[in-house]
Formats: sequence, C-alpha cells, structure tokens
Amino acid sequence: MDNMMNEKRVKTLGYGLSVSFVLIHTGLLFFFRSYGVTPMVWASVCAILFFLLTILLVGNNKLWLYSVAVYLEVAVHMFIAVVFVGVDSGFQLTLIGISVLAFYAEYLSFTLERKRVSGIALCVTGMLVYIACYVYSHVHPAAYALPDGVNFNLHIVWGIIIFSVNIVFLKIFVMITTQSESSLTAAQKQANSMITAMSSDYRSVYYVDLDRDTAICYREDPNDKEQSPAGVEFRFHERFAWYGQHCVVESYRGGFMAFIDPDNIRERLSTRPLIAYRYLAVREGREYYEMIRMAGVRRVEDRDDHIVHAIGLGLTVIDEEMRETMARNEALAEALAAAEEANVAKSSFLSRMSHEIRTPMNAIIGFDKLSLRDENLSPETRDHLEKIDESAEHLLSLINDVLDMSRIESGRLVLRNEEFSLGAMLEQINTMVTSQCSDKGLTYEYRVLNRMDDRYIGDDLKLKEVLLNILSNAIKFTDAPGSVTLSVERTASFENKSTLRFRIKDTGIGMDKDYIPKIFDAFTQEDDSRKNRYGSTGLGMAITKNIVEMMNGTIDVESEKGVGTEFVVTVTFRNAGDSGDIKGSGESGGAGGTKLAELEGRCVLLAEDIEMNAEIMMDILEMEGIAADHAENGRIALEMFENSEPGRYSAILMDIRMPEMDGLEASEAIRALDREDAKRIPIIALTANAFDEDVQRSLQAGMNAHLSKPVDPDHLFRTMGELIYKAEENR
Repeated sequence: MDNMMNEKRVKTLGYGLSVSFVLIHTGLLFFFRSYGVTPMVWASVCAILFFLLTILLVGNNKLWLYSVAVYLEVAVHMFIAVVFVGVDSGFQLTLIGISVLAFYAEYLSFTLERKRVSGIALCVTGMLVYIACYVYSHVHPAAYALPDGVNFNLHIVWGIIIFSVNIVFLKIFVMITTQSESSLTAAQKQANSMITAMSSDYRSVYYVDLDRDTAICYREDPNDKEQSPAGVEFRFHERFAWYGQHCVVESYRGGFMAFIDPDNIRERLSTRPLIAYRYLAVREGREYYEMIRMAGVRRVEDRDDHIVHAIGLGLTVIDEEMRETMARNEALAEALAAAEEANVAKSSFLSRMSHEIRTPMNAIIGFDKLSLRDENLSPETRDHLEKIDESAEHLLSLINDVLDMSRIESGRLVLRNEEFSLGAMLEQINTMVTSQCSDKGLTYEYRVLNRMDDRYIGDDLKLKEVLLNILSNAIKFTDAPGSVTLSVERTASFENKSTLRFRIKDTGIGMDKDYIPKIFDAFTQEDDSRKNRYGSTGLGMAITKNIVEMMNGTIDVESEKGVGTEFVVTVTFRNAGDSGDIKGSGESGGAGGTKLAELEGRCVLLAEDIEMNAEIMMDILEMEGIAADHAENGRIALEMFENSEPGRYSAILMDIRMPEMDGLEASEAIRALDREDAKRIPIIALTANAFDEDVQRSLQAGMNAHLSKPVDPDHLFRTMGELIYKAEENR
C-alpha cells in the first residue's frame, strides 16, 4: 500500500514538472519572438509539445521513459540556446535542475519499475554537455546577439526560474524518497521476517519472475547438492522441469510438470491467493512426500493489468504428515468397508428375522381369527382370544416399524408412482378408524372441505400409512368421550398437479411444548418411564416424517397439554385426469370404479412348505367358499399346474422361501409354460419377506402382487377379486 501511495506521489511530481516546463518554455517562446530569435521560438514550441507528450507518458506509467526523455530534452534545449543566443551564465543553475532530474530518473527507474537507469551516468552526461556548451559558446559566436541588458536580465530571470522550480521539486522529491526508503526498509524487514518464518517450514524458498522466466533462491537446502545456490539467478522453468524429470516419481510427474507451467500458474493464481501440489519425490535413493507451494508477490487485484508477474515459491517435506493422513484414510476406508459389511449383515439379519418372526405370527393371528369365528365360545374364552389378537397385531406393528425404519436409514425405501383412487383409500381408512373409535367410545368425524379429483398419481400405500400412523396415535392418546377428526382439502392446483392438505385433530392428552420439537426423533417418547401406559417403540412419528419428506411434503404439529393435538400433512400429487370427485362427510367414497370377480366356488393352487401355515390359509380361503390344492414346494406347484386342466385354477398363492424350488423360480417356470393360461393366471406372493426389494423380485419373476404375512383376509380377497377379474376380462 505504501508503494502504491509513493507511486501516486511520484506521478503527481511528474505532472508538476511537465506543467512547469510548459509554462517556462511558453514564456521563452514569447521572449525570443519579441527579439526575432526564430530558431529558439521553434525550439520552445517543440519543447512545449514535448512536455505535453510527457504528461501522457506519466499517465500510462512509462515513468522511467519519461524521466530519461525529460533529461535529454533539457540538455538539447540548453545546447540550442548556446548555439543561437550564447546564454552561458545560467548553465550553472540549469545544471542543478539537470541533477535533480537525474536523481529523479534514478528513483523512478530502480524503485518503481526495476529498469535501472543510472542517475550517476546521467549526471556525468549533464556535466559533459555543460562543458561542451561552455566551450562552444566561447569558440563560436552566437548567431543572434541580444542587447547587453536583455542578455543579463535573461541570465538572471532564467537562473531564478530554474533554481526556484528545481528547489521546489527537489524538496518534494527528497520527501517522497525519504518516505519511500522508510517504507522500503520496513517492507524489507517484513519480507525478511516472512522469509525467516517460511524457512522453518520450507526446505528452500525462491523468488520467481514469470515474465523473464528467472528465479533466485533466497534460502537453499544444505542437504540438496543439486540445488541452485542462494543468490544466483537461473532459468526457472528449465531448472524445475529438470527437477520434475529426475526427482519426482513417474505417477506424480505429469501433475508436477503441469503445476509449474507459467501459464497454468498465472491462471490458477488469478482466482486464489495460494496454490499447492503434493507429490512423491526421490532424492539420493530415498522416497519421501514433498509439497510445492506458490503465491503471488502482489495480489492480482492490486495490479492494473490483473496479471501475476512474480511469485514466491517454497518446497517443503511433508512425508510424516502425508503418511499419517494416508494411514488415517486407509483406516477410514477399512472402517467404511466394515460399516457397509455390517449394514449388509444387518439387512440380511432383519430380513431373516422378519421371515422367521412373521411365520409363527401368521399361525398365531390366523388360528386366533379362525377361533374367534366359533359362535360356541364362552365369553371368557372369546375375551382371551380377542386380547391375543390385539397383542399379536401390536407385536406385528412393532415389527413393521423396525423394518420401515431400517429401510429408511439404508435408503432402500422406494416410493411407487402409480395411479390410485383417493376416495377408495380414504374409505379404507375411515372403515378402520370408525371401528377403532367405536370400540373405544370416541366420536370420529370425516370431512371433505372442498371439491377435489378422485384419482392421482403417487404412492397411496405410503400416504395411507402416514395417515393411519397419526390417526392411530390420536385414538391411542384420546380417552372417551373424546373425538377424532380427519379433514381433507385441496389447497392449490397448478401444472397438472394438486396440493392436498390432511388435518388430524383430537381432544386427547396433548403434549408439552418442550416435547413437540422432539416428536419426530426416533425412539423418543414424552413419558418413557415404567408407568407409561401407552407402550410403543417411538418410531411411528419418525417413520411418518421421513415418508412425508420423501414425498416432498411437510408435516406440522400443534398441541396443548390436556386440550388435544392437531397434525397437518401437506403433499402434492400429479393429477391422473378427469375421474370425478371424491365424496364428502358421511358418504361412501367408493373404490374408484374397481370391479371384483366373484370368489365363491373357485379353486386356487396354494404353494406353502409349512403345514401349519397351509392349514391356516386353507381355512381362511374356505371362509370365502374357495377351495385350495396344496403343494409342499415350488417344484410340486409347477408340476400340479402343468398337469392340471386349463382353467382349473383361478389363481396361485405362492410362498417365496421353499425347499427344492422357491417361489420366484416356480413363478418364472410357470410363466414360461407353453399353455395359454400360464401367461395370465394371477400369481400372488404370500410371504414373510416384507422388504421392498422382495416385492420387486416378486414382480420381476412374473407375479402380480405381493402380500406380506400375516395376511389380512379382507386384503387378500380384494386383491384376488381384482386380479381374477382383470385376467378373465383379458381372456
């Protein structure tokens, strides 16, 4: 900054000198014109034009050229004056001005631009010009003779003007020079301190002039015998290219050579203050990691041309820290691999445990529901069976929560993008919630607040899961005679999309305001003490929030202790076209026009390797008047279907994990059979495998649907009805 200040002051000094000489020569022009000294008139005109030109030189930062040109002009003008008017007594004072200009040129050329024009040489030249002029004026008479009084006055006035002007500018020059030297001394001390500080981190430090492709070593490495000595100038790119070829290992050599390219250096330092490159070096048979760093001597923004011309360069050994970093990275890579392996093992474990737990749960829930159909049960036995069913369903919901959270954390939860009926989905929710509220003595109200389409494109199963999670909590935490309300409205419609808002409000126990920010955290409960009568895993709301966010929606909650809670879920779906409106409060939402086949009297093929599960499924099917042929594994199921009469089976219920041939292989083999009904018969997976990838594998194997055990009979019958109807419609 000081250097920039001095440069501005020196330029101001240059402007002042030029203007002063313009005024002086203007006065001389009128003086010589009045006495008819025509050569001196033209000399003065040329001098005026010249000093106007020097103003442009100063403005364009041609300071060293300016100083030399001014010096030469003064000398030439002095010689012309001697030739034509014989002015000699004023030369002694003129020489003072010439000397000032000489020192001025010395300062400009060396301090500011590093293009050295020796002030001593200019002074010697000035003395020689003075002597030559003095001798010439005594040997050759002047071409024009001025009156004695005028000649004397000219000498006096000329001397006073030159003396005054140069004394003023000499004073200014000395002040600037003193400040500049002080600034340079401070800057040099700072630079030396910086170099000393850098020396502790760098084995060698260089100053590089990119314009001249030269470099000087400021600090040399005493252990590097091939290094250029300190203080000796050398060719930068040639020397460092040699270093790259001989001391940088091949795998890093290309990067090193690109890094030291002057054009690359300028380009990279134009956007950042410091650049560095790490590489593996070999010197005296020893391999070690080294780093080369470069920084501009002046910031790019401080230069008028915004180009880096000179840089500081340092080489430092980073072998120890580099190897420590590599060791840490290797440890992190191993830890990542171990974590990924553990995650795969966890997923595999959860998949196996899901299957193993769901298999006996299927038997428990299945036999319990079958037993409850017995009208001759005693009240006490029926009460016990209903509690078993309630506990089994609760256990199943806990298992589903853990699996859902596992899928979310591993990123394996995938949303479907299919057309669905909003009315049909809400009707299913209302049926379940109405029953639950009735059992607990609560009032349930369902409202459609404005007109909205019935069919949209998205994942209705996940939306249904979100709403049921919130409604289930509302019912759980509300005591009779409380109420639960579900309201639906369309808040916006744009670009073939609709934004739907669902409000679930209850008059339950509510929550403390301090707990509300934590409600969506996994494994959290407001009351986690042993006295908590609302048992759960604390995963429901975390799963709900994650699903809503996957749908690019929002979920908000407001609650007051002892008053109640309100959840607001907002999601956006793509419209599926003109499909009618959903019906509002107290009206049946319908199934969106879905047609079902009559199931009574039909026969299905059941592939199930566990006898107990097969017995349950056959009893459930019998409830709907459906007969079933049992196959103990996939191979037997394939043979039974292949040997059956076309049309005997209306559908195939296929377990996935079975000995000899699993359900996936059996489904693919059935689809490949050369018979007409093999391509269209509905194949429904009934399996304890509940992960999304299990569903995808089932569909890819040619199955039409995937139902997880324990199977809900109503869901099973509805799925069978839809698929059989479509198959027979396309016959």
